[in-house]
Amino acid sequence: MNASSALRTSFDALDTVIRDHAMRKIPVARPRRMRNQLAALHDPAWDIEWQEALILLACHCRMQPARTHGKLMMLRDTRIERGEEAAFNEYMQLIRDTLHPEFITSHGYTITFSEMDAAQIFKSMGAALKPLEQLGKPFFLYAGALLGHVRNGKLIEHDDDIDIAIMLGECSEDEVAHRWLDYKNDLNKHGLIDEAEQANNRPVFKFCSDLGTEIDLFPAWTDNGKFSVYPYSLGQIDAADVFPLGTFGQDPLMLPAKPEVMLVQSYGKDWRIPDPLFHIDWKRKKNQFRKLFVADYNLRAP
Repeated sequence: MNASSALRTSFDALDTVIRDHAMRKIPVARPRRMRNQLAALHDPAWDIEWQEALILLACHCRMQPARTHGKLMMLRDTRIERGEEAAFNEYMQLIRDTLHPEFITSHGYTITFSEMDAAQIFKSMGAALKPLEQLGKPFFLYAGALLGHVRNGKLIEHDDDIDIAIMLGECSEDEVAHRWLDYKNDLNKHGLIDEAEQANNRPVFKFCSDLGTEIDLFPAWTDNGKFSVYPYSLGQIDAADVFPLGTFGQDPLMLPAKPEVMLVQSYGKDWRIPDPLFHIDWKRKKNQFRKLFVADYNLRAP
């Protein structure tokens, strides 16, 4: 047996062990050691199979979620380019079975709406968000929550949070960060954020409610007839496509006037096709919305 054949035999044996542990949900005693063993068995000749083993091991052991999510997306793209979508779908089912009742999202390994009473959560959103009324800023369903409502009339099963846009009014891009910081201070004064959120320095605020799931608040504004909302659109939508906001039985929560326009801008022309592995390039978005990051949103700073 030559060296290449021996390497392949060792890889196949380890791959079998990883799959057996994942399918039977048997804990791996030393996951990092197994990952190192796998790393030593890589060869371009079986790169896709090696990537699948690496991803499966990471999912089974709940390791490196962000990196693993990225690798899973690249694996999907490679399989599709090679006309092997069926093979990827079969592998993806193995990942789902391995992670159940969790799933891997851009937020990590988490319980998604597929494991919750998503319909009841959706019906309760208006009441849960009612405390925001006292802050005097209109708010509307946004991003994944808006996508789920328009596409299927419910929350997306592979999602795990609810996205809400807060309308800050007419202002320039230079003013937005300060208005958004003022809004966070108002949230804090009314007891609508917890201690962890007070110390958060990101321009996405987590709103406290008894809804049983996370609610993220995003800043939105208009400037000379153009609409912007972090992180998807910076003056790329006409304000007339968003306003006036419309009701949909979840008062005081609203919908944009033409939600499809916003969804195309956010997710592209194929927004109606579900993508369980969707991920935002936050680094690129931070650069695009750099003026939103000039404020210090940490309210607990000395």
